[in-house]
Amino acid sequence: MLSNIWPRSRETEGETLRGLQEAVALNFFEAIQVVDIPFPEERRGFAEVLRETNLTAAMAMTRILNLNRLNLSSPERELRDRSVNAIIDELDSVREAGVARCTLISGPRPDSEEERRECLRFFRDSVDAVCEAAKESPALEIQIEPLDYFAHKRMVLGSAREGVEISQEL
Repeated sequence: MLSNIWPRSRETEGETLRGLQEAVALNFFEAIQVVDIPFPEERRGFAEVLRETNLTAAMAMTRILNLNRLNLSSPERELRDRSVNAIIDELDSVREAGVARCTLISGPRPDSEEERRECLRFFRDSVDAVCEAAKESPALEIQIEPLDYFAHKRMVLGSAREGVEISQEL
């Protein structure tokens, strides 16, 4: 995760691109993950560097969701719709950065397992809507990131098994 190695990467224009250039110079990484890059010129520079390398890149939508208090698995339809639309609105920026993969997380885990199962279905529906928008050329691959149910992140999608089930359904 580029933003973990270069923590100022999102807040300071040019830092994400500089981080990518340093990662490339290390000749160590085969894949990287970044968060959104809010600066258009930097996104274009990022894409140029990716074209010149063999790096695989994914862009995590985590900060967009968290900073805006969005939730792709919310039981509240209006919040879910705003969340899906925010991600869809960001897909052109992902494309402009030359990144072919976009990573999504679910929202916070409710207290009961019954509610969590319902929210998992809402998350699946949200991912389906994002996948439809991601088909637009150039198509993007949508990845879902299971975190954990109980330990630290406490999310709706916490197991790889459920992630695989959602992927197979879609």
